[in-house]
Amino acid sequence: MISSRHGWRGISFIFRLSGSVLPKAVAWALPAAALAAIVNRLKSQLEWEAETKSGLLALLACFTCTLGFLVVCRSNQACSRYWEGAKLVQRVRGQWFNAASSLVAFCSREPEDSVRVQRFQ
Repeated sequence: MISSRHGWRGISFIFRLSGSVLPKAVAWALPAAALAAIVNRLKSQLEWEAETKSGLLALLACFTCTLGFLVVCRSNQACSRYWEGAKLVQRVRGQWFNAASSLVAFCSREPEDSVRVQRFQ
């Protein structure tokens, strides 16, 4: 169980690293930011021409298209998993309802139904 200690005005949990996605996000973000800074520095030092910029724009468009495709595929897979889980939960709910209905229907204290109750049990 996660222990909750209230810190300064109850918001110190925001800055806690255990259980946070921040370390993993930083591990992915820092190399990308460093690469972007290096490309920007090279661009300003080398005075790239229009042909090079159009090549970079094509590369950026290709990257954006690929990233969009991956996001759509991942979202589609998550949506299908959600609906499959919702369908299974509904099926379990129906089975529990049937079981409870059977218990109520066949468990009677009336003397004329005692044979049916014994046969059910």
